[in-house]
Amino acid sequence: NDPTRSSELIYHNVTPCNAETPLDEIMDNWITPNNLWYVRNHQPVPDIDINKYKLNINGKLLFMKDLKKLESKKIITTIQCGGNRRAGFNKLEKTSGTPWEKGAISNAEWTGVPLYKLLTR
Repeated sequence: NDPTRSSELIYHNVTPCNAETPLDEIMDNWITPNNLWYVRNHQPVPDIDINKYKLNINGKLLFMKDLKKLESKKIITTIQCGGNRRAGFNKLEKTSGTPWEKGAISNAEWTGVPLYKLLTR
């Protein structure tokens, strides 16, 4: 049930999907386009019914409709896989894991409820 992904991504695996953002897209876009975000999965994408999704924090259940009512915040951040550039290390000494080049990194503008707001409710 994985989503359809861009053919522009640089694939290491299809299932579970592991794919890099093309380097020119990283350099040409401050915010990485959603369809070109790097993908790092250990398992297939789960099926989630967003209307039934619930978050349990210390026994208090919050549903998506509850989360959407809370004050949200926008941030811009970079997320990078810990194995980014592993292929370069493999030239020096063999490592284990996916041989990522330089594209396991993306930038996004995220909007959501800060975790500290949920924990202090």
